[in-house]
Amino acid sequence: VRNGITTCSGTSNPISITVNTFVTADAGADQLVCFAPFNTVLSGNATSSGTWSVISVSPPGSPLGTVLSPNDPSSVFVGDEGVSYTLRWIINNGACGGISTDDVVINMNAAPALSGPVVVCQNNPAPTLNASAPGAINIRWYSDALLTNQVGIGATYSGINTATVATNILYVTAE
Repeated sequence: VRNGITTCSGTSNPISITVNTFVTADAGADQLVCFAPFNTVLSGNATSSGTWSVISVSPPGSPLGTVLSPNDPSSVFVGDEGVSYTLRWIINNGACGGISTDDVVINMNAAPALSGPVVVCQNNPAPTLNASAPGAINIRWYSDALLTNQVGIGATYSGINTATVATNILYVTAE
C-alpha cells in the first residue's frame, strides 16, 4: 500500500480457461464381411486423438490384418478370409480423464464349404450333411434360393426326407 492506494488500476493479466470434454471411445458395431476383397471401413467416433489397434485374431496364429490409417476413425481395415479380428479404438483424453477404449469384432467370413453331391437310397436314413466356414458365427440351411425357408442352423443338417424319390437342393449361408 502506497500513499493509501490499495489497488493498481489500469493493469491486468488475462488468463485463458479452456473446458474440454471427456470423449468416450465408440468403435462402432461389429461387422461381417462376406465377400472378397476382405476389407471394411471402420466406424470409430471422430476425435483428434484416436488410434486403432488389432488386439486379437481367431483362429490363433492368423495374420493380424492391417489398419491402413491407424489414427483415422474411418480407416480401412484389410484382413484375410476366414479370420475373426478384434480391433480396439483408443482415445487419449489427456488431462480430462485418461484413456477410453472400445472394441469391435470384424469377421472376414469364408464362404461355406460343403461336401457333395450326396446320393442316398429311398427309405434309408437321411445323410448328415456338413458345412464349414472359418470365421462364421452361424451356418444356416435353406430349402429355397430366396433364403426364405430356413430348415436348419449349425454345421450339420440331416433333415432330408428319403421316403420320396426326389432331388433336394439346399442353400447354405454363413454369417
